Parts: sequence; C-alpha cells; structure tokens
Amino acid sequence: MKRIYLARHGQTEGNRLFKFVPKTEPLNSTGHKQAEILAQRVENLVVDKLYVSDFTRAQQTIDPIAQQKDLEPEISVLFGECEFPEYLLDLEYNSEVASRSRELFLSHLTNENWDHEKEAESLFDLMQRNNAARELLESAEFESCLVVSHSYFLKSFIATMLMKTQSPTNEWLSIIDTLSIKNAGISHLQYDKNTGWQLIMLNDHAHFAE
Repeated sequence: MKRIYLARHGQTEGNRLFKFVPKTEPLNSTGHKQAEILAQRVENLVVDKLYVSDFTRAQQTIDPIAQQKDLEPEISVLFGECEFPEYLLDLEYNSEVASRSRELFLSHLTNENWDHEKEAESLFDLMQRNNAARELLESAEFESCLVVSHSYFLKSFIATMLMKTQSPTNEWLSIIDTLSIKNAGISHLQYDKNTGWQLIMLNDHAHFAE
C-alpha cells in the first residue's frame, strides 16, 4: 500500500487577487508563512519521496519540507498547473475574456485533435497528464510520498482517480468544479496494485486553525 500526500502551494499575489499568473510567480509573505506551517504539519509523517512541479511557487513551498525531511525533491512537469492561453495573463478569473476562453475550451472537451491556443493545454491534454502522473506514482519506488502541486491540477487528478477514466467527460468536470483545494491544504490518497486508488482525505486545512 502506497500513501500519497498531495499539497497545494502557498499563496501568491495572483492567488490573493484571483488572477492568472506565470510559472515564475513567487509566494507572497503569506505564502511563505503557509509553507512553514505546512512543513510543521507534515513533520510527523513518514515520507520517503518528494515530488514538486516546475513552477516557482511550488518549489518555494516544498523547500521547508525538503530541509526538514532531508530529501531532494524530484521536479516533474507532470504536476504543473493547467497551462492557460497567454492572453489571460494578469486577468482576473471571472473576467469576460476568461469566461469566453473557458467556454471555448469546454466546447472541445473530448476533441484530442483540437488545434487549441498556442502553448495552452486542452482539457483532453490535462487528462492525459493526469494519467501520466498516475502511472509515475504507481510505478515509482516509495512507500509514502508528498507532492506539491496546484489547485486545478490536483482537483482534476483526484477526479480522474475517482472516476478511473481515460477521457474527459462532463461528469469529470462536475467533480472538478465541486472540489476545493486551498493554499497549502493537504489531501491524502492510497494506492494498492490490487484494489487501486482510494481518497482518504481532501483539503485538510486544520493546521491553519481557520
């Protein structure tokens, strides 16, 4: 039985303002405090492997944990956030342009051959990455790992594990839209080669006493 802990990175200014931000967006002062508290939260967890996305904010979040566990995180693009079109950069999530972009991507939900916006990731692409991350975690040598990733990726990954699906569907999107993953919140999954994946805990945020 493998234990997989999934943590979202700490807060950035873009998170605080509900804006789309680049991969290089760093943690703000609140985010750095959250990273330290997260490290304290996982201090007593037995973890023998760390994974982190290639985004600055995720790597800054895992740094205190890596020091505490004396482990070198493995950087993997599989755990990065869903890549949005460049024209959304610095726009608010609920802006008119962002709403139109979401509708466009939703209209091509199952089209694996859609010639989508440059350097953006379709929902079909995202599901394929979900399953590539699943295969990595299933095959890697560890008993317990911690992954620092991002809100939408984590929600989509958990939805993919729950539905045991290979193709995006409206039901899959419905689960994603229902889930909430706060900054530095922790989710816990287990994997057994005989019984598959189980969700044990979602978005534990009690370490912030909020």
